[in-house]
Amino acid sequence: DFKNARIFFVNGTREEADADVATTIWADWDVYESWRLRPEPGSETLSEVLMSGGDGDKGIGIRHYKSPFAFLTPETYVACRQVLPIGGEQVVIKQARTTFPPDGSPNYNIPRDCAPVRLLSECAELLPLSPRARFDYRFAVQSQCYKNVTGIDWTKYQS
Repeated sequence: DFKNARIFFVNGTREEADADVATTIWADWDVYESWRLRPEPGSETLSEVLMSGGDGDKGIGIRHYKSPFAFLTPETYVACRQVLPIGGEQVVIKQARTTFPPDGSPNYNIPRDCAPVRLLSECAELLPLSPRARFDYRFAVQSQCYKNVTGIDWTKYQS
């Protein structure tokens, strides 16, 4: 739903983005909110994805190296059905931390009733800011993005 879509951007210096210590935020006129991960109660590997004011969590950005395509990190994001206090059942995005048991094979820790998703970046113009905005775009990192995510030819990425 493009009417309700948010335009996110990686916030930091190029060096911070390359070192995976930048943050990801969205801005709208004179408000901004940061992408944050909060450990889900009772889980050692699952985090809730939140948008909140203030500084975002470092390390949330667009992977643009060591991969043939760009996506939001840290991996793995999952889409889960969850009943919320307001709005009833919704699909919510969470982050499942990959662990490595002694045998070295990855355990993606994807909960039952959730599906892994890869969040891809689509190019967009940043929205104009209010003259009263307490921030600006000088630290918006130019990140790799796609003109039309729905039109990606995935055969180019098969090995």
